[in-house]
Amino acid sequence: MGNSVSGFVAVLVATAALNGGCNKAVPTETLVSGVVRFRKKPADGVYVLLHKDRNPDAAADATARTGKDGTFVVSVSEPGAYAVTVFWPTTTNVDGSVEEGADRFNYRYRDPQQPLAEIDVHEGSNQLEPLEVK
Repeated sequence: MGNSVSGFVAVLVATAALNGGCNKAVPTETLVSGVVRFRKKPADGVYVLLHKDRNPDAAADATARTGKDGTFVVSVSEPGAYAVTVFWPTTTNVDGSVEEGADRFNYRYRDPQQPLAEIDVHEGSNQLEPLEVK
């Protein structure tokens, strides 16, 4: 029994040395979560876009869509300052498929130069204050 215990300890020491020698940090996913409310009620189906570059012609850096409870979670590639824009398309059922139409907010919150919100995203999880749309 003494040999098996000392052998086990030797394996633990060797494993710790190998793992400890690689002083690399495990990458952390940067997430942004929140809720979109319209007239103080959760808004289902709203697209939430995060823009690092405020160029209105550039694509958003991250996009999510709210669920029935108005919540969303989106992963961003890097921490930093982001402009938050939203749009809420009308939907129509056509031959069993859903088609999206005009923005219910009349495109008022689509311009990253005049966003609904401005946020500072840190590495890890970021919980936003509710996004209230009037």
